[in-house]
Amino acid sequence: MRNAKGPGGGSLADLLHSGRLEAFLSFAGDWPAEFVVKPERLDAGIEPDTAKDDSDPEDAMSSAAKASAVPDQGLLSLREQICAHMAAQCIAAEPDEVIVTATPQAAIALIVCALLQPGDTVLVGERTHPGSLAVFRQAKLRVVPVAFDDEGMDAADLERLAERHQPKLVYTMPTIGVPDATIWSEERRLALLACSRRYGMLVVEDDPYGWLRFEGAFGNATTSTVPPSPAPSAVQPPAAQLSTSQPSAWHSPVPALFELDRRNGGGGVLYASTFAAMLGPQASAGWIASSRADVMARLANAKPAGRAEPVEQQAQRKLERLLRHCGLERHAHTVRMSVASRMHRMQDLLSRQGLSGVAWHEPPGGMFLWVELPPGLDAEALLRCAAAKRVTFDIGAPFYAGHPERNRIRLNVANLPEARMAEGVARFAEAVNEFLGRSST
Repeated sequence: MRNAKGPGGGSLADLLHSGRLEAFLSFAGDWPAEFVVKPERLDAGIEPDTAKDDSDPEDAMSSAAKASAVPDQGLLSLREQICAHMAAQCIAAEPDEVIVTATPQAAIALIVCALLQPGDTVLVGERTHPGSLAVFRQAKLRVVPVAFDDEGMDAADLERLAERHQPKLVYTMPTIGVPDATIWSEERRLALLACSRRYGMLVVEDDPYGWLRFEGAFGNATTSTVPPSPAPSAVQPPAAQLSTSQPSAWHSPVPALFELDRRNGGGGVLYASTFAAMLGPQASAGWIASSRADVMARLANAKPAGRAEPVEQQAQRKLERLLRHCGLERHAHTVRMSVASRMHRMQDLLSRQGLSGVAWHEPPGGMFLWVELPPGLDAEALLRCAAAKRVTFDIGAPFYAGHPERNRIRLNVANLPEARMAEGVARFAEAVNEFLGRSST
């Protein structure tokens, strides 16, 4: 297969993400745009006397003193805020069980650095986060994909591979997973925990989008444990009527792995998350929670780039102030409503295009639509065609731990103003139709 190349070399996808091309309508990327999270609204909630920048020369506390006040685990008051957010999602943790990192990917890198050695085996779902896969491969770990369906990792395949490879770690995204927003059933979660205990494997529960479940965002939301997965269809249901009710306590359809593990003695699951999808770039920090003191000690003593450097310390203080004053759970509800509306609009726009052979499942949450292209249509080649229309998206191949399906793409519904979504979808449809026309000649 020919690689799609742009000016200056490198893949076209890399070029588009680099920002060197302007005037693109982008359905790519891992996080929502600022107009979705509205940082100006968040900043407005910070009291003036506490919003002073750490670099203010009138600040009574010197930079050196502040640096020494931030332990390797992160600012205590920030860890307290993190625990409060986890509690709102029915996940219990104490501040001394949390360690803060500079970014979500740094959290995964810290786990790898502290707990694994080159050559160790890590089990992952057949499709998962490409950033985490990159961390594992850079650390020279052996990455083994586990069969996966719409309820999570296949328990029989997990057992077979655990016995065969004796892995040190299982990496999971069980609630609104990447790239297709899968929510694991409780049965699969319990099967994973039982298997991990039998084979002495640690489990990483990566949860950047779990709070972004649409249940409750719409008036007719279901309350089933695991939302049904309809057959892929190019025709999706119309947008539901948005509920105007006030945010209530957030409830996952099934307990987090970390919480299930804690109820059964705990210690086998490391929970990783971030506020980035909720609060935007100003909240790029990640964190890890573990109930095992020995694991926490190894994490705190490890030395990848994720430990608290001066710039990160300042970022932690700003994030702590933001969390203290922004009304986090109410803000999360607002973002969830906005993304849910965009998801329904995206599906409606795609359906109206009548693209032959283009299909998707309606996701139960998250900000991504995982799209299947017609058989034989290569996503990277389509991306090159789409670039001529000045629209971009994420190709699906990097999300696969093993052999990729080349006709998959991911669309971020929260990266364009709603007023431009129709134009972006029209450009995308034009590229698909043009590409299909070429293929048929």
